[in-house]
Amino acid sequence: MEDTAAPTNTGGSRGLHPWRMPQPFCYTTEILEKTHPVMVLNTLTRTKTRFIPIDGKKVNWYQCGPTVYAESHMGHARTYVGLDIIRRIMADYFGYQITLCQNVTDIDDKIIVRSTESNVEFTALASKYEHEFLQDMQSLGVQLPDVMTRVSEYVPEIVSFIQVLVNKGIAYETSSSVYFSVQQFEASGHTYGKLMPEQIGNLKLLAEGEGSLTAADEKRAPSDFVLWKKTRNTVKAKSKESSDKYEDKEVKEPSWDSPWGQGRPGWHIECSVMSFHALQAKAVLSPNETTAPTPDSFNGIDVHAGGVDLKFPHHENEIAQSEAFLNTKQWVNYWLHTGHLNIDGSKMSKSLKNFISIRGALEHYTARQIRFCFVLHKYNAMMDYSAHTMTEAIQTEKIFTEFFHNVKAILRKLQPVSKQPQHVSQLEKDLLRALKTAEHQVYVALADDFDTPRALSVLQELIRATNKHVETLQQQSDASISTVVLSSVARYITQMLKVFGLVPQGVELGFPLEDSSASAAGGAEGGSGLGREEILAPLLDMLSKFRMDIRAAAIAGDTKAVLQAADALRDDVLPELGIRLEDLKNAATGVMDSVWKLEDPEVLRKEKAQKEAIRLLKEEEKRKQLKLQQEREEKAKQPAEEMFRAATDLYSAWDAQGIPTHDKAGEPLSKNVLKKLQKDFAKQKEVHEKYLAKLRGGPATAAAAPAEETSATDA
Repeated sequence: MEDTAAPTNTGGSRGLHPWRMPQPFCYTTEILEKTHPVMVLNTLTRTKTRFIPIDGKKVNWYQCGPTVYAESHMGHARTYVGLDIIRRIMADYFGYQITLCQNVTDIDDKIIVRSTESNVEFTALASKYEHEFLQDMQSLGVQLPDVMTRVSEYVPEIVSFIQVLVNKGIAYETSSSVYFSVQQFEASGHTYGKLMPEQIGNLKLLAEGEGSLTAADEKRAPSDFVLWKKTRNTVKAKSKESSDKYEDKEVKEPSWDSPWGQGRPGWHIECSVMSFHALQAKAVLSPNETTAPTPDSFNGIDVHAGGVDLKFPHHENEIAQSEAFLNTKQWVNYWLHTGHLNIDGSKMSKSLKNFISIRGALEHYTARQIRFCFVLHKYNAMMDYSAHTMTEAIQTEKIFTEFFHNVKAILRKLQPVSKQPQHVSQLEKDLLRALKTAEHQVYVALADDFDTPRALSVLQELIRATNKHVETLQQQSDASISTVVLSSVARYITQMLKVFGLVPQGVELGFPLEDSSASAAGGAEGGSGLGREEILAPLLDMLSKFRMDIRAAAIAGDTKAVLQAADALRDDVLPELGIRLEDLKNAATGVMDSVWKLEDPEVLRKEKAQKEAIRLLKEEEKRKQLKLQQEREEKAKQPAEEMFRAATDLYSAWDAQGIPTHDKAGEPLSKNVLKKLQKDFAKQKEVHEKYLAKLRGGPATAAAAPAEETSATDA
């Protein structure tokens, strides 16, 4: 791991601004490695830097939330599930006391344009999609933030914040807006462009950051950005006649009072104001206060996080606004950015028809499988969401699922612990050593910028070691397995999956039994409220029917029907109740045994459907092969001398063997063509001769067949 406070100059000609590492009261490098083991890839330095909170183990964390104008998509999932995993690691594994603030942007050009196009009040549109976003996050297991702020509830504070910047001479008013002056900001001793200095002057990104409804004709400089937008009466919106055409439409643009007239906040100012009031200010400032806060009225922010697409200009402008307002040179100590998400190798876009909503993804995969997919990728690396990556996630989930099923089956069989030998042999010592090694390797991986793929790989290696341990002991006898040692390994793996948000709290071992329908209704962790009769009724119905089927078959002496009923119980009946029944041979005795495992019925239904699809695919392949064989046999019936005779549309003359010599126009065929035709002729002659040989052997085979049929009938 890299430990440095010095920036790496990778950002264009200007380079990166020097970063100041927070310094505890008393420290040495050796002490820091023990007291502050976590290294993070800090976007400010583009290097891994040691994570040192401002106040002991307390962490103030702000992250940009959604702009609620449309349904949530897998790009949102990439960001918020990824950050949720990091938050859980920091809190549940490293023990940090995190206060997380996340905003909701419910005032924005996109919302106004979409509401105008849809003829819906902008507040109703924003409220609808905020509600859906929070539902989607809950479905994905993303924890709520500790503090949630809406832009619409902080407008007075935003006005006061802007007024402070105007009073400092860093913001200026025009006839259409209030702008932040980058030139005046730098003239006052600050640096603009700390995150991405190479993007300064990128007009396309700057325009996107301003929004489609910003009139930028009066800006003093291209890099200046809007803080307050004065109310407008019309907006460019899609025409009803054509989605490709835009027309001026009257809109009821939301507006609030300000010293500059009716208007609304720009995008970038929102986060600076809300983060200050929610996390930094020791005392909440009056909305009407227009003087800058004193240095002791705020503590700064430990972590600011968001998607990589927000780095420039949004986060860049946040830094400028906040450092100008607070008169500080380092507003945030650590910037974390999640990586881009592509869909099948391409950027997600409705125009490319590869847009995937969170709800759409959950129709095909479970929330746990989607989270596994993100755990398998570094949070800040570009990743591809595709059938391939989800197949990897499903296979990884299956490794853990099968491990927990097998461990639970062994523990059930060898209960109670007091009746089983627990002698620690060399095999147990080896497994315990593997456990301690895994614990250390996971710690190192997570301390190294939250390297979840490496940590998950370590856990899978521990599973392989445990499976080998169990297999070795089962060669002797199940009773020789130390259930306490085995349980210790399984509980540790469960605990780490809890840290990643893959297992809910309150579960001691393995994945909880979750019925998809109950989970959707909120009953997965809270209990279904079903009585004993409701729970047992499906199982008792199944047992009653199975008994009657077996009884009828036994009375009839139909052994085949008994076996069919047993297979139907395993393959069709029990899976609908969420029970997987497996037939296994005891390695020590050679006797067949059955092991039951609890599973989500929907998972078992999908497995059954997949097996049926594979069976149908094999049948189709078999049918094709049979058809191909029949075609070959039919072709073999034709003598080689006749195979070209009928092709009068291609040839006009043939030799004595029937091989063409001239084309349709009477021209002699080329040597290459003749060579190929002779080769085809020879091949057909060989095939036909084999066919004739088979016919010659036919009568003897035909004579034997009736004898076999008669014998079977007599029997």
